[in-house]
Amino acid sequence: MSTVGVRLGYSEVSPGSTDEAHEMIGRAMPRGDADLSVWLTFYRQCAAVYESLGEAGKYWRDKELHKAKLCEQKMAAAREQQNNPE
Repeated sequence: MSTVGVRLGYSEVSPGSTDEAHEMIGRAMPRGDADLSVWLTFYRQCAAVYESLGEAGKYWRDKELHKAKLCEQKMAAAREQQNNPE
């Protein structure tokens, strides 16, 4: 299967398999204490990497999209708390 290049961090990648995608993603992972906005971007980019693999990457794409959704929810909750301090 031919893959298209997708952005991951500051690079464009074209993994040929899920194993290659896992390896590339592992190298691009942000520090654990990175801001949620950094993690959100990372998870969205990961989803695009797996999406580029077609059916083979669908399961992993969905997992990354779920992580992105959780980041969005945490960011929204933080904004809400900031806008409505008790």
